[in-house]
Amino acid sequence: MAGNFVSDNCRLTTTALTTCYTAMGFPQVIGVRIVNYHVSATPRVSLSYFKATLGSSFFLHANVVLPVATALWIPYEGFGLYENDLIQAISDTANAIDVLVFIAEIPGRSQ
Repeated sequence: MAGNFVSDNCRLTTTALTTCYTAMGFPQVIGVRIVNYHVSATPRVSLSYFKATLGSSFFLHANVVLPVATALWIPYEGFGLYENDLIQAISDTANAIDVLVFIAEIPGRSQ
């Protein structure tokens, strides 16, 4: 199946819940990379999935500890999203975490 592979990224600059990706069409999440770029902090990071049709959030990963200058790859193997669904992240340390969401947009199904 041919598709367009793209990524969307965000930097968690606060300790508030941050939207890293908003679905348009019907994309599939291939995986998420979480990077701790801080020189001394060991933050806890949580990822969640907001399902727009239900108006509810669900944890994908909760309270993952990332040591200094490390990255974590989380494969989702084509986790399907619907229009306006969100991938969100939160960290207990501001300005320490980058989140990269890797997406496959399927031609004919995505906008």
